Amino acid sequence: MAKSPSKHTKKQQQQQQQPERRVMKNIPIRDVVASKGITRAIQTFRKKKAYKAQQTARSLRQYRKVMKQEGYDAGKGAGRKRHAASTHEEDDEPKITDSTAGDGAETKPKRKPKYNPYQKAMKQKIQHEEERKIKQQQYEEQDKLRKQKLRQRKQRTRQIMTQRTRRGQPIMKQVVDGLLQKLGGGGQK
Repeated sequence: MAKSPSKHTKKQQQQQQQPERRVMKNIPIRDVVASKGITRAIQTFRKKKAYKAQQTARSLRQYRKVMKQEGYDAGKGAGRKRHAASTHEEDDEPKITDSTAGDGAETKPKRKPKYNPYQKAMKQKIQHEEERKIKQQQYEEQDKLRKQKLRQRKQRTRQIMTQRTRRGQPIMKQVVDGLLQKLGGGGQK
């Protein structure tokens, strides 16, 4: 009969294998990779990136040089943003304001206002306030006219009620008519 491997032999085998695993963990990746294609690809990628950086630096230097010759300040302004007004102009001279403006500074293109989500509500509020002011003015005018008419009517009734005969007695006809008007009967005028 064949003996099955004992537990003691399994432990010895595991201890023998552990140092090999530790050695594998400390090996750099480039040594593990069998093909040199991956390392070559990484190197070419880095070279391309460095070449591209050199190209952009060269073109930026040329751009700054040309801008300085033209009289502009290179690298100042909106960066990558292009304004509609500046793309349609073909003159190479910088814009100068009127001589009455003062120091002759260059004009800057106007920016578009930012979007305001409450703009519609604000317009409605302003319109509502204007309508309210108009209604208030109309009410005040009507109230003024009503008070003026009331004042005139009171003055007329006072004149009528204060009428006297030659001997100083009140004229009873107008007193009775005034009382009937107050009661709602109508009376004569």
